[in-house]
Amino acid sequence: MKWFGIGTAVMAAAITAGSGLVYGMQQVSQGAPAHGQADHGQAASSDARAFVNDMTIAGLAEVQLGKMAGEKGSSAEVKSFGQMMVKDHSQANDELKQVASRMTIQPPSDIDQKHKDLANKLSNLQGAEFDREYINAMVEGHQEVLGKLRARTDAGTAGAHGAASADHPAADRAPERGLPSTTTNSNKPVAQDSATAKAQAGKGATTEHGASNDALTQWAAKVMPKVQMHLNRAQELQQKTR
Repeated sequence: MKWFGIGTAVMAAAITAGSGLVYGMQQVSQGAPAHGQADHGQAASSDARAFVNDMTIAGLAEVQLGKMAGEKGSSAEVKSFGQMMVKDHSQANDELKQVASRMTIQPPSDIDQKHKDLANKLSNLQGAEFDREYINAMVEGHQEVLGKLRARTDAGTAGAHGAASADHPAADRAPERGLPSTTTNSNKPVAQDSATAKAQAGKGATTEHGASNDALTQWAAKVMPKVQMHLNRAQELQQKTR
């Protein structure tokens, strides 16, 4: 009887441990997708905030320096360029602010120290010297902004292709031999039904976030040609103000 009692206790402990292991594996399996989606969402949100921050500061600086060029520029062309900066970047800033609002992102309301230093430097210059330094700053600034806009649109295009592939996995690979057909619900494995349901739930949870990021990418694609035009014009003026 004594040995029987010990054996029963050992078997009960083994069953309990095995059940705990299986439960833990199920928890990891079920929790991993949600955790991964949360990490991805946080990373995307962080990237969006950084982009909005950079573009807003650059836009505010273009407007502020453009006003200065309209007043201090010694040539009609530099004055006209400054006025174009005020008009175009004010419009772009307003549109970006609307997109950021839908993403619950609060854009900065002032320029950073780097652009404050540039504004202080230019405010102390006069005549041809002002024209030259202002236009040089416009070339450098627009090159930097254009690079960030291209990176944003490229990332948005890559993300769209990735989403399309994920939505249609059957188109990306041939069916494996011996697996049940998944073209009808009657033959679809239960495990696959469960995984599909989880994927659809996660997809629905991120739809709003994805739409907001799409709007930010669309804004970047819209303003990019104009920024390129600004850069081309600034480079033309750079040759004249050397």
